[in-house]
Amino acid sequence: MKEKVVVIIPAMNEARHIAGVVKGVRKKYKHVIVVDDGSVDTTAELARRAGARVVSLPKNMGKGFAMRLGAIEALNDGADVVVFMDGDGQHRAEDIARFLEAIVEREIVFGKRMPGKMPFIKKVGNWFLRQEFKILFHHEPGDLLCGFKAVRGSTLEKIMWKADGYFVETEIAARAGIEKVNAGYIEIPCIYLEPGKGTTVKDGVNLGLKMLKLKTGMLREKDGKNR
Repeated sequence: MKEKVVVIIPAMNEARHIAGVVKGVRKKYKHVIVVDDGSVDTTAELARRAGARVVSLPKNMGKGFAMRLGAIEALNDGADVVVFMDGDGQHRAEDIARFLEAIVEREIVFGKRMPGKMPFIKKVGNWFLRQEFKILFHHEPGDLLCGFKAVRGSTLEKIMWKADGYFVETEIAARAGIEKVNAGYIEIPCIYLEPGKGTTVKDGVNLGLKMLKLKTGMLREKDGKNR
């Protein structure tokens, strides 16, 4: 029996790109949920016109919150595989097939951006964050800031994140490692349509601090389960 694939796209003020992203996905995958994270532009309307089911939040709640809500909606729809991708055009719809091919033997497949076209400061920041991650969580994180990934529906509960903001990508990778989830990685192009957007140096520092906090919290969770 063919597996049901649901594509989740969290988006905030992405009127420039969202219609093209949704139309690209809908060429092959009919189940698309756009979680409009409190946009003040026409993101929700354009996504709906392009064929997506739209869940609108009355105010900005953060990427992690939007992804969590989308995941719950997908599970309620009976999704076997959930694909997460960003709504700003930096992920290609044609790469979804590669994620689905890889997840046949996996529980989660992470996208790993090829660093060639990545701005230098982002390369350096990503390298430091990866080293910290490996020290804290003892496994290879792939690309800690990449939002393109595929997860089996049955695996979502094991890795369900608490982060509401951009730390969600790092937390998912950490929980996948802690839960010993069978993970895979595929390389995807590094596309920056709007180089000024995305994580800043300050965001990177905050991510590093949050990793330390997450590790402490996970140790407490594990200790509580063992009592």
